Amino acid sequence: MTVDRRIAAVTGSRGAIEATIHIFAPYQDVSLDAWCRANRLPYLQIAAGGVDDTKSLQFPGAIPSLDFTYTLPPMYAGRADNVRILPPSGYMTTSDQKVIFRGLVGIDGLPEINLGRYFNRIDGANHYVIDASDARNVVEPECIYVGGQLNFGHFIYENLARLSLLNWLPDLQRLPVAIYDDLPQRYLEFFDHYGFAKQRRILVPRREPSLFRRVWRLSSPMYRKSRKVPPLFWPDALWAMRSTVAHLMRPLPMRRPRYYLTRPNAQWRRLANEAQVLTVLDRFGVQPIDLSSATAATQIATISEAELVIGTAGAGPAITLYAPTDCLMIELTCPKFEPIFSMFGYAALMDRPFKRITGRRATPEQVSAAGLPPNTGSLGADADFVVNVDSLATIMRAADDYLKNQSTRGAQ
Repeated sequence: MTVDRRIAAVTGSRGAIEATIHIFAPYQDVSLDAWCRANRLPYLQIAAGGVDDTKSLQFPGAIPSLDFTYTLPPMYAGRADNVRILPPSGYMTTSDQKVIFRGLVGIDGLPEINLGRYFNRIDGANHYVIDASDARNVVEPECIYVGGQLNFGHFIYENLARLSLLNWLPDLQRLPVAIYDDLPQRYLEFFDHYGFAKQRRILVPRREPSLFRRVWRLSSPMYRKSRKVPPLFWPDALWAMRSTVAHLMRPLPMRRPRYYLTRPNAQWRRLANEAQVLTVLDRFGVQPIDLSSATAATQIATISEAELVIGTAGAGPAITLYAPTDCLMIELTCPKFEPIFSMFGYAALMDRPFKRITGRRATPEQVSAAGLPPNTGSLGADADFVVNVDSLATIMRAADDYLKNQSTRGAQ
């Protein structure tokens, strides 16, 4: 069984050295439905999926339109007993060396990235060599594993979105959720509003595996198999997520606000000419707003009354899930980065007007002039960038005219 052993020295809180033995063994990748059938455990299919669709996103004055092609995913829930879950990816493994749930929403075919320190190597088709060490934390109550990414955008579409399936699984609504013990308070507030108050949350460590005696896994309404095929989206989940917190959304005011979502604490993919961008946006009544430290209720309520939202591609614009369905969306992004599970995907599935403005990589001089600290991103898509403010002004004029015409029609 044992393929490799590693000893990692870890410095404890009192300066002591603890030796942890990591035992690496081959695991076979097996689907959750096959595992449940083989072990006579519950597996509930909500939707079969497999249907492709294409949406054309329009924006005032923008030609041509932007197409969004996606596939409906299979939606399901399955239960597993006496399994180990590896954080933060959510990979679920069995005592007989099988991986039965991979858990991530991004490119889920890259175990060497998703598994992190638990990964050793790929050992043949559908086999990984991963850490088989025992889990010291044991979760006895039956529960639903959710986990929780620390990046806000990933938290919304990788974790919180799965709870929407409970609208179709009433028998599971009584169960608590298992989440990581280091989630920020404002993330926990989202669980409050989705019906999982503190007493219905089981905290598990992010830094070590946990053994679950009886755990349910919910499929993701949004994910990708690879960059070579369309993303998978289940629109019903987005509508369910919105309807659950509809009581937090404000009635539309007569004069709806226009927002630019700022990212004051961003460490990469930053807009180096943000000062010039804000000057342009100010001419069209756009308010810069920072929601990064606001409560969940405040974030949802604020964005729910907007008529136009401009956001820099990153985690923050995930909150636009709760914006009005007729809200105009403008996304500012850098070269090599075209996010799907945020403004773009939401706009496509809700028929919102959407425009993507791709800038160019910022020069070191531009970054320095903006007073930005060193970029800590590790990918080409993490580069700081600038956008053409003249092009932005043209797009804003078209959007302003469109919104004024819509307002006039509404008054009539």
